[in-house]
Amino acid sequence: MKVQNVVLLVMFFGMVFISAGCLNTQPALQPVQTATITTSPTAIIQQGAPVTNVPATVFVTTSPTNVMQNPAPVYVKRPYGFEPESFNPGYKVKLQESHLEKDPFTGEQTIVGTVKNIGSDTIDFVEVTINFYNDQGFVIGSDSVELYYFQPGKIWQFRTRPISFPGYFYYEIANVFTG
Repeated sequence: MKVQNVVLLVMFFGMVFISAGCLNTQPALQPVQTATITTSPTAIIQQGAPVTNVPATVFVTTSPTNVMQNPAPVYVKRPYGFEPESFNPGYKVKLQESHLEKDPFTGEQTIVGTVKNIGSDTIDFVEVTINFYNDQGFVIGSDSVELYYFQPGKIWQFRTRPISFPGYFYYEIANVFTG
């Protein structure tokens, strides 16, 4: 009779621990390997200075081949909401140029540039992200501009909002995203 009570008590506490989340029934995460790759130089444009090249280091994370991982879904902003992102090899753009423009009347500064759709498909969404830095090289802010339904062979001239970051010294095009 006592053995039955002990077994029932162990089963009871086991169920309490599992239902409370104290015991994890999922397999443990496996270690991730990291590799370092140095990319081609990244152009950094300084206010009133010539273009300089600085090598950028990118960290690439790979998984062991025997571990199956489910990456988090990525969603792309559309005029009507968000939808899951999917890779399209026809989505190819080229940042042709960018520069700083100063309004002679107001003194406001904006970043102006051009992007060309060099792919074979109309791109649903393009976003250019610009990071702003102070004179010590610290990021002090960012801005982005976006375009919907960018046709093949077309050129888009983008313009940011006026730069309003105190201590702004130079900018860098951080990313051109297509989705």
